[in-house]
Amino acid sequence: TLNSGGDLDTAFAKADHVVRQTYQVQRLAPAPMEPRGVVADYQPEDDLLTVWDSTQHPHHVREHLVHLLSRTYEGTRVVAPDVGGGFGEKGCLFSEEVLVPYLAVVLGRPIKWMENRQENMTAFHGRGHSMEVQAAVKSDGTILGIRVHIVADLGAYYLLSTPQVPVLTSHRLTGPYRTPAMSVEVQGVVTNKPPTGAYRGAGGPEAAFCMERTIDLIALDLDLDPAEVRRVNFISPEEFPHDTPTGITYDSG
Repeated sequence: TLNSGGDLDTAFAKADHVVRQTYQVQRLAPAPMEPRGVVADYQPEDDLLTVWDSTQHPHHVREHLVHLLSRTYEGTRVVAPDVGGGFGEKGCLFSEEVLVPYLAVVLGRPIKWMENRQENMTAFHGRGHSMEVQAAVKSDGTILGIRVHIVADLGAYYLLSTPQVPVLTSHRLTGPYRTPAMSVEVQGVVTNKPPTGAYRGAGGPEAAFCMERTIDLIALDLDLDPAEVRRVNFISPEEFPHDTPTGITYDSG
């Protein structure tokens, strides 16, 4: 995926200095207080399937169950009780959330499945990005353009949010800073690790870490105050609404 805007070649040609750095945004396990769990009960006399699911998105789960199990909306009910923490992990649809209701219908009896902590730590991870950055700047710290190459470790399997996070990162990279030109290349790689997906901001923290650390390095290389570099590049109130080179419009700020 390539996300770009502005004249990046001109930005680098006019730059007084270029900052280069590679950042590693490590993988992590969300580790909610309560692991995932599903209970399903099927009442054949009413053709009613009721699913209690530790999920952040009960309506999405219901839609998928209707589609995957060839059921009606009226005969499918999903209840999300107190989920005990989710942090994005429970926003995905996992195979157990389909298998448990399926077995309840086929066997005609209530089915319960609870994930243990070891399973939780290996079923889903967040983040896992390597981000190579080049920033073209003027001698006063003004950003002219930024080039970023993201390599996203997607793991061995796809979940619903797996490919979305690195793309969201690419859109959010400019943060609150005026960036006339930017090019972000996103490369997803399949590895022998657990799948990744949305976790606590879904691309926002990754983008903020990359941009804020780059601002610090600009200040360090040019012997400037980091606060002053931020002030120089902040989008001013009169510039709103502001269009970023990565395709986002800030209506206010």
